[in-house]
Amino acid sequence: MNKKQQGQNFLDLIIQQSGSFDEVINAAVLNDMSLTDNIAIGTEIKNKNIQDEDNVNLFNQNNKPATALRNTDEDLSSQDGIGYWIIEETFIVS
Repeated sequence: MNKKQQGQNFLDLIIQQSGSFDEVINAAVLNDMSLTDNIAIGTEIKNKNIQDEDNVNLFNQNNKPATALRNTDEDLSSQDGIGYWIIEETFIVS
């Protein structure tokens, strides 16, 4: 049983515990949850079966999957367009 961490969703937790997405529906029923439920950080998710031991080992060695995380080290100063403009720095109204 693993606890949800920041940035993880139900699918991340099941792949971390079972090594396969094949167990998602079984785990949802076991935990009485929907696949799209918002899960509070620290919530324990139960799973009965391990489908792929290699994947479980991979994801439990500080390689926790998290679909909500993205690389934030990206240098935005070289980007152009309204999605990257910063008010009063690169987006100036004159």
